Amino acid sequence: MKRFFATAALLMSLMASANAQTVPTSTAAPTAAASPEMMQLDSLTKLSQRFVNEQKVDSLYALMGTAFKGQISLNQMKEVASQVSGQLGKWVVAEPQGIKDGVAKYKATFALATLDFYISRDAEGKISTFMMKPEE
Repeated sequence: MKRFFATAALLMSLMASANAQTVPTSTAAPTAAASPEMMQLDSLTKLSQRFVNEQKVDSLYALMGTAFKGQISLNQMKEVASQVSGQLGKWVVAEPQGIKDGVAKYKATFALATLDFYISRDAEGKISTFMMKPEE
């Protein structure tokens, strides 16, 4: 369990440093799930889940925007993805919890743990926020 929290801390520090926006502490009403922005984020989340599970980190990294890539290298991303998959198992489901200020929150259920997952897009439609942290 200590390794899980160490991995989560590493993931949080790497991913939070790439996040130029404030991560919401509360979520919007469930009706936000039908918004065009939420549908785009749902699509990016499903792709992210697939690429994490298949260990296709290069493909996941290709979804990231310039600002994200400026702070997180491909090698760092590979290290974190490997630790997440190795310690948490398969990413089973991502349940939308809402969206606030363009940042969507999901309940990310892995085989061995559940995390909060945050994702947002930049002006080009690339991922600008990609963060997991222990479930609140």
